[in-house]
Amino acid sequence: MLKKQLLLSLVVLTALSTISCSSFFMRKSCEKINWFDHAKNVAMSGKRLTEDARLRECQKAETEINDAELDKGFKKGMGDYCTPETALLKGANGDGFNYDFCDSSIGSRLKAQHTAGLKKFCAPDMAFSFGSTGGVYNSQCPKDMEGAYLPKYRKGRRIYLKNQIEKNDGLVMGLEGEIQNSQRQRSELNARMALLPQRSVVTKNKQFNAATGTYQETSAVTEDPAIKSQRESIEGQLRQLNSQIQSKLDKQKGLREENAKFKSEMEGLN
Repeated sequence: MLKKQLLLSLVVLTALSTISCSSFFMRKSCEKINWFDHAKNVAMSGKRLTEDARLRECQKAETEINDAELDKGFKKGMGDYCTPETALLKGANGDGFNYDFCDSSIGSRLKAQHTAGLKKFCAPDMAFSFGSTGGVYNSQCPKDMEGAYLPKYRKGRRIYLKNQIEKNDGLVMGLEGEIQNSQRQRSELNARMALLPQRSVVTKNKQFNAATGTYQETSAVTEDPAIKSQRESIEGQLRQLNSQIQSKLDKQKGLREENAKFKSEMEGLN
């Protein structure tokens, strides 16, 4: 029972320590944020501060936030967002626009400008460029314009995906060469480890035994310090190599998974 209680206490302490460290690093990261600029950017994305995940994380980490700068930045961003110029630009970039974010008195004008921008974005001669540079079509265009837009977009998107797949394949091959090189180094280190001599040092000590009134000799067998130093050095290098190899294997896995998604999307574009 006592063992279970001790184990449970250890688990709880470990969890609390992990949470504490996580909060510390989050707080340090949050302290570097320019809250005026951050709030302005949130507003320029058409969102309220209550919708901002980053702000919530920093508040949870008990970061000291400059509320005055936060408020000024948000108002500045909101003022810049709720303009016909921004509505036009958002439309021309294929981005949505949050009309509810702005004063209803100018809603119709903003909608007209955003629609005008979307018509520029949805022009067939823009579709190929958008697709071939990595743009993702999310039904931004009016239905009556999709017929001319989508074929050219899909053509451009296929080219983009093909290039990304080839790029990722190249990265996977490059990582494979690095992994093989690291594995060779690991084999060499393991061979060196196996060849280390098994030398020991015997240390003798005399201890006085008060009960008998005599000295008793004891001896301890320890690894030769020079051999121990070499072994620990090799073990450190092996740990570093294993970490590097695993990191590169993880990168390869991520690239292959990304390519699988790209190939699946390409099939859907045919």
